[in-house]
Amino acid sequence: MARLAGVSLGSASRALSGANNVSEDTIARVQRAAASLRYRPNHAARSLRSRSTKTIGCMFSDLSNPLYARLFGTLEDRLAREGYVTLISNTSNQLDREIRTLKLFTERGLDALIIAPAHERNRELNEFIEHLPMPYLILDREMLVKADTILFDHAAGIAQVVDHLAELGHTRIGLVTANLKSRPGRRRIAAFKAAVRAHGLKLSDENLVLPESSMSSAYDDVIKMLSRKDRPTSIIVQGTGVLSSTMNAIARLGLRIPDDISLVSIGRADFILNHVPAISTLRVDYEKLSEEITARLFERLGNGNGRKPPLRRLFPYVFEVRGSSTAPPRE
Repeated sequence: MARLAGVSLGSASRALSGANNVSEDTIARVQRAAASLRYRPNHAARSLRSRSTKTIGCMFSDLSNPLYARLFGTLEDRLAREGYVTLISNTSNQLDREIRTLKLFTERGLDALIIAPAHERNRELNEFIEHLPMPYLILDREMLVKADTILFDHAAGIAQVVDHLAELGHTRIGLVTANLKSRPGRRRIAAFKAAVRAHGLKLSDENLVLPESSMSSAYDDVIKMLSRKDRPTSIIVQGTGVLSSTMNAIARLGLRIPDDISLVSIGRADFILNHVPAISTLRVDYEKLSEEITARLFERLGNGNGRKPPLRRLFPYVFEVRGSSTAPPRE
């Protein structure tokens, strides 16, 4: 094939592997030669020679959460530019599936992993992860292993939203978010309570709606919360299925955003992009997050796993104020 394309063996190999240091003309000639010869690369043999599968595994706890889906899409695009294929496993918050997934990724010899398990404190899971043979990065989980970890700064992000609402004059602020056992759920709830207390505002359990999962309906509980005379004048809502059911409840009660109630979304769900008014959003910059994740993984892949101390990084939220949050109605 290299002879037919009129290039060296090395140039043909680099062109087929998607390396960056190959001219477009060389790539086109090699591809034409490969097509004429009906060449199909033997990925198993290539992996044995290079000791690399050019594959990164992602294990997320719940892909029904659109925020994970968006992150995976961004990661997939970023890694593809470097010639990597990305595999994903949705474990549906099940411990046995998390362990099976990691075993499968190990058996397939994946180059590196990005993991966000639901059972972050389970000892069996942590022991298995501790002995993984490839580099891995933990995303927004406080696990028992010492590993590269990127944690979302829920405390600073939620505090920023509560500050914004308090400065607008809101004294009754509600929270609607999944009562997850994993770090995001724990940290969001704790951060909200701390921020409300910091402003000297009353913290009422009646203003907390905590469904079981990110995609659970909060409709009935939000109806109950917003039907009270002393209902919240603003709410912070997790931007998943929880947000959809919350907005349906607001509409069902005939309340208007922001005239009757201000709303801030944690995460930018696709269905709110064209909402009128535009929804104020506390979100993660997935492009920057993907850059940071891939940079750390490639550093591990390039220098060998374990040569540098584990990274522990707090990743900031971006707060975008829009039309859905304004001063509370006069009483």
